[in-house]
Amino acid sequence: MDLRTGPARSGLSGEHRALEIKKALRSDRAMIDLLAVKQELEAAPKGQRQAVLARLYGALNDAPKPELDAAVATFLPLLEVSSPNDCADLALVLGALVECGAEAEPLARAFVAPLERWVVAAARFVELAEELDDAPQSMNRDETVDLDDRVVAKQDLDDLYEDAPEAVASWFALEVLYRPAVASMTRVPSVLVEARRRQGLREALDTLRDLPGGSWWLRVLFDTCQGERLVFLLPERNEAFELVADGVVDVGQLTVLLSSVFAPQLAAIGASRPARDDVLGVMLGVGPQQLDEVYSSHFYLYPWRSLNPQLGVPEDDRHTWYALTGSGTHSLPADFQPATSEPLDGARVFFLVGPNLPSLRHRFVRELGASRMFDRLQARLSEPLALGEPGFSKWMTRITAELRAPSG
Repeated sequence: MDLRTGPARSGLSGEHRALEIKKALRSDRAMIDLLAVKQELEAAPKGQRQAVLARLYGALNDAPKPELDAAVATFLPLLEVSSPNDCADLALVLGALVECGAEAEPLARAFVAPLERWVVAAARFVELAEELDDAPQSMNRDETVDLDDRVVAKQDLDDLYEDAPEAVASWFALEVLYRPAVASMTRVPSVLVEARRRQGLREALDTLRDLPGGSWWLRVLFDTCQGERLVFLLPERNEAFELVADGVVDVGQLTVLLSSVFAPQLAAIGASRPARDDVLGVMLGVGPQQLDEVYSSHFYLYPWRSLNPQLGVPEDDRHTWYALTGSGTHSLPADFQPATSEPLDGARVFFLVGPNLPSLRHRFVRELGASRMFDRLQARLSEPLALGEPGFSKWMTRITAELRAPSG
């Protein structure tokens, strides 16, 4: 099977290519000549590159850190000159070496530019694919490809590949490309912050926003809080607090962390107690990625646009939010990403209310599983700055003015 040809010829699946490489991995601790392997990789026919990469990994997967670092440094330049599939396969192996102990920062920094190139190309594929007809319902499953809520014929994608090979190949390469991005950038959040500032990359990810697969994981990663200024308004106490969040992916994770940060305030409004230390450790990224535990949350977060100015509290059914798996108008769900909330004066502003707020229409206990999205990404909330009643009133006035301002 030629894994570098068009989508129908390759079986379409980046997942398949990743598995093919992993199947071939063998433990071989003989000394390896990195430059010789690099030359062999550059000269190898397309069908033989994965075998070279598998042999490289097999010789290094239990090597000491200096050898791992040397291997990553040797092969990094090839990321810039490879095709999307070749780049994905090489980056997958380099990401695996990072997980074996190699320094993550060199890969993270070197990977930003090629990642942007292929994500932008993949976004172009999405635009081109919009012109394709839906596959006839009579087609067999193995003759079609799912693109979000559409099903198209593989043959149509093959024809598109003939006209725009890089765009089509890039889309399917994202199934592999996201993995080394996660492996390296979650270990070096400063690089993630820099990558998020690349306008072309962000615009391309926005184009890919609603599509599944590798682009979904990249979007989640890039929409993680990094240096996000968060403001929390507690209308039941006329209090406001401001803090900075790093490494926080979603509201489920944020809720558990806030249970500790705002423990006195939550107790005062009749909400849930702080999460246990082991559950907090999971959410902070200092414990295991997952435990067979839950945190029962009795408090709710609302985006600032949910405010009812007449009542001075947030209200259900006033504002529609969009989370990773759906939308709604009640309090924010566990999979809502705080960094995607509409900013106001440079901050992400939320209301925090307890279960006794009279205006609540939907009261329920959220059972939040003790797990975090990215294993190596550590989370941190800065010490909250209490803004007091004056700060609360200032923000309420600002929000009310914004809600009453003419739209457009």
